[in-house]
Amino acid sequence: MARKKKPEEHVNHERWLVSYADFITLLFAFFTAMYAISNADTEKLQKLMKSMAGAFGNEAAAAKVKPVMASTPSQPFNPQFQAAPGSPVSLNIGRVTEEQVLKVIQERVEKYLVRGIDEGKVKVIISDRGLIISIADEDLFQPGAADINPRAYPMLSDIGLSLVDLPNFVRVEGHTDNTPVRGGVFPSNWELSSSRASRIVRFLADKVHFPPERLCAAGYGEYRPSSTNGTPQGRAANRKIEIIVLKNRLSLTEP
Repeated sequence: MARKKKPEEHVNHERWLVSYADFITLLFAFFTAMYAISNADTEKLQKLMKSMAGAFGNEAAAAKVKPVMASTPSQPFNPQFQAAPGSPVSLNIGRVTEEQVLKVIQERVEKYLVRGIDEGKVKVIISDRGLIISIADEDLFQPGAADINPRAYPMLSDIGLSLVDLPNFVRVEGHTDNTPVRGGVFPSNWELSSSRASRIVRFLADKVHFPPERLCAAGYGEYRPSSTNGTPQGRAANRKIEIIVLKNRLSLTEP
């Protein structure tokens, strides 16, 4: 008796549909995410244009942009846009230049530091490097020491809050006069100025939650004086901390 042949297995020619369906699902999810990101950026751009137009008195242009709540001195300055860590963002949007944005930031910082400015202990200027906040060391440190005076905490917090939402890199620089360091834990003004700058950076990162990847510290000792070291007044002017909001062209060199 002849053996019965096994029936041939049916070949499924539609198995590719499973992989195809997975691919389409992933593609849909990808474009949905891209669309959502695109909408978020557009909203931020609209808020920035509104804020800048209002700051420069262009009410006609501001009226065409979706209204946003104005910032007050009790709130940190927010230019209404964010940048990915480590990636400087161009501030030249429309007719708003980087210099104009820095001017708005300067006015905002000055509102926070009005008392120190009136007493001549704080200066806020715009230079070729960016926005410079210069603070006399007598308000920050004891002579020859790098520990921050607790009385300076509110001022440093205000500075950090007024800058934290900017995309720019921020450099903290320590400067001293040419008086040699005698005794203590620092063998020279190099170490003293560097340590002071580092303490300010650590304070901004730990207490204000400033993005640490946008901070750096530098110590110049007595070798970049802004005044003469031949008088007590000149030496006092050289002992300072400078917090610098770097312009975009300098931020590109930070990474």
